[in-house]
Amino acid sequence: MSTLFEAAQSLQPSAMEPPDSSSAAKPSSVHTTFVETESSEVTVQNITARFFFNRPTKDLIPARFLQMAQNTPAVQRKAWIFRIGADNARHVNVRDWPEVDIRYRGVFRTLKRVPRFEKGLWEGGSDSCQEKLDDGQPRAQSQLVYALLNEIGEMLDLKRETKDEMNIFYLRPRLLACQLEYWTGYRQKYKDGPETDGYLSLDFEPDRISPIPILPVSTTTRCFRANRTAQSKLTKFQTNTEEPLESSLANKFKLMLGQLLQHVKPLPVPGDKIPDQEIFLIGQHGSKLHLLRAFFPGHKMSSLWCRRELPCPAPIFPPMSESLSPSPPASSPRNPTSVHIEHSDGDESEADATSPVTRRLRRRRSSSHRFYAAENIERLRRHFEATKLSMLDRELDTRTFRVLGTREFDLWKEDDFAAAIHVLVALEMYLLSGKARCGMLQQVFLTNPYPGDSSGTASEDGEAEVEAKPEYEDG
Repeated sequence: MSTLFEAAQSLQPSAMEPPDSSSAAKPSSVHTTFVETESSEVTVQNITARFFFNRPTKDLIPARFLQMAQNTPAVQRKAWIFRIGADNARHVNVRDWPEVDIRYRGVFRTLKRVPRFEKGLWEGGSDSCQEKLDDGQPRAQSQLVYALLNEIGEMLDLKRETKDEMNIFYLRPRLLACQLEYWTGYRQKYKDGPETDGYLSLDFEPDRISPIPILPVSTTTRCFRANRTAQSKLTKFQTNTEEPLESSLANKFKLMLGQLLQHVKPLPVPGDKIPDQEIFLIGQHGSKLHLLRAFFPGHKMSSLWCRRELPCPAPIFPPMSESLSPSPPASSPRNPTSVHIEHSDGDESEADATSPVTRRLRRRRSSSHRFYAAENIERLRRHFEATKLSMLDRELDTRTFRVLGTREFDLWKEDDFAAAIHVLVALEMYLLSGKARCGMLQQVFLTNPYPGDSSGTASEDGEAEVEAKPEYEDG
């Protein structure tokens, strides 16, 4: 007999964390763990970040938004430079771009000016890039991300109305350089991170409300080879274990910690009840683009910032096991897609099969038998998907967090360019859906609730839903 847990497994996206090698042949579950490969560990003050590279995009963005993005014209439309039969557009003359189809023309004109690094950032490219930085235009990388996000924003044209219907808000890229302050504990404040190379912000019209920074942009504008020079000056009694890649990742993590503080500050919550937060960062290394996502559990941040050891919340899913009784037939021939779901409280011995207690338990359990149609299974899959986002961080140490990164997309190559557009489109759709766990967006959608999530309105599954309190409110 199928269980609720098995039904969720049959439709769930791939795990937010890669499976453990010992259970590679077993079905994935919510208890899957990371494979300790392709990772790097950096320390910022007293906070540790574990970076995992080349993760699938569905490990960073919910799968349903990736599927929604795949069906948009912005993703399906090819740039002119790839429609002429060039898989690698580096050798195509951008000046021949036709005037009747200028989509992405500014992107590739800017791409021509970025430094041509030999290796990607995940391959240690921040170590041997000084010569290319001197020959090229490092600031063109941030202009490239701006041009790309601007093109995507124009094609999607995603806008939301405020509650009074007097203003609209939408995502807009900005070439904004600022140095963010970040906290690592109670009264532990630092401002030694790098400046941002741009931002994806939330803008309002027609009123000139101050834009809200949502997502920072980081590019490679310096080489960390100087660390090795400093290493040669150390005496035999001194050591320097910092590597160029670790230095670059540490700077990115400082930006994410600074953005985390910006997201948490406007939330109307006490310091010991901070909600879970997720921080995205767009990185550009030459012609290669990547996306990072860090997850910060609320109980960890509350423990750090309040100097209190708060208990870890209990698991969301109760334990479920397969029932030993045979599966009943379908509930109705009119709905052949129905799936039988049963909650099982445990095994029963044959000796107690006829006892009064056993009969009462059987009657109580029989009332929990349910048949889920396809649309309800879809709702279950979405709930399970959101739960996996919450269960991303498995580090027992309060001061250790995990950061997932996509592979690096070379924008000169057709497949990589299409994949990068797909990721960025899905990201914008996710951020403007009201589901993203970014404090500033949560506050905006709390003040201006999205109609699809309000009480009494039809949900995406066609059923009325009860209005739920925001997850960071008391009670």
